[in-house]
Amino acid sequence: MQLDESISIKLDAVCRQYGVKLLMARSYGLVGYLRASLKEHRVIESKPDNSVEDLRFHQPWPELQRFADAIDLASADDITHKHVPYAVLLIKAAQAWQKQHGSKLPSSSSQRTEFKYLIKSWQRQIDGIPLEEDNFSEALSNASKVWAPPRMPSEVRAILEDKAARVNKESDNYWVLAAALKRFIDNEGQGQLPIEGSLPDMTATTALYLDLQRIYREQAERDVAAVTKHVQDILASISRDSGAISGTEIRMFCKHVRCLRVVRYRSLEEEFTGSSCRSDSLRQALTAEDSAANASLYILLRAVDQFFSKHRRWPGLYEQEIDGDVPALKHIATSIVQDCSSGPASIPDDLVGEICRFGAGELHCVAAVMGGMASQEAIKLITNQFVPINGTIIYNAMNSTMTVFRF
Repeated sequence: MQLDESISIKLDAVCRQYGVKLLMARSYGLVGYLRASLKEHRVIESKPDNSVEDLRFHQPWPELQRFADAIDLASADDITHKHVPYAVLLIKAAQAWQKQHGSKLPSSSSQRTEFKYLIKSWQRQIDGIPLEEDNFSEALSNASKVWAPPRMPSEVRAILEDKAARVNKESDNYWVLAAALKRFIDNEGQGQLPIEGSLPDMTATTALYLDLQRIYREQAERDVAAVTKHVQDILASISRDSGAISGTEIRMFCKHVRCLRVVRYRSLEEEFTGSSCRSDSLRQALTAEDSAANASLYILLRAVDQFFSKHRRWPGLYEQEIDGDVPALKHIATSIVQDCSSGPASIPDDLVGEICRFGAGELHCVAAVMGGMASQEAIKLITNQFVPINGTIIYNAMNSTMTVFRF
């Protein structure tokens, strides 16, 4: 069943009032529409495609530095030498480089090449020919982690600076954790995020790898303990039970600290009202070659809703009325564009005709595609894993294209 614009706006307002997540999926002929709407969606496990390893080769904590210093490459036998973890090699190389360059890390291309030559100089040789040592090859391929350590993601920085991180008694646990994280960064973390505690695979003896893994895990535990103390202090300051946030929740937050995301959605009323519509975005979408057709379909879906509100039927529902419905629908679509102050924009006549020809019919192939996308977005919203799409999805089955708009 098609749900017209006026009812959608009312439904959205009610859902927001009671904190209910709204996901609207629509199939209209060869056009699909999908839109989520809620005030705020908070994500801890965003599961990005490219994970970032924060191993602190450039700034090791005391225990990690002592572990690296305890391994003497010069006196190690050949078996041990080729099984020293590349993490240790890079920590030693960074320390040696900083001693020679005033505590600075390699910055230019020539310096980075020189840094790699420093690592290569430690390889064992026979008659001037370096031996094949996998750990040194791994160190060379991961050398960039020394001079280009992972930075705090912009999304995480925005969360820490968000006004919601100034918490009160009504604040969600997520924002209490964010406030505690900010205190950790400003104090124990010395500007750094908590260590995750995991260690990538690397060539090493079992004993050395397990010792190194333990050092990372113990530092992660210390970071979690520090964040936990800040959480308890904050909870006490806002008159909440100090145990209101479980240790498991805090640990999960710290483990995925680089994957934190917050998504805020505009209400349907804001999107559909001319005074609050993002007119610049709409104007750009209607004039850009790659998005003009789908932006026109977005306008036409709104136009058919207004047509229904006026005539209590969908355009093109009766074949004998199609010729009269086409100019009426185009007039409404043009009015919507003008109401959004998007300037002159021409909605293609062929798309207006196609929308009327659909007669609000729902095709099983388009409905299946939209149902699949809607189910994926629903899982994201329910599990708080992965980042849901923030905007309106228009699926154009005529051209097999899809565009996300944020109006």
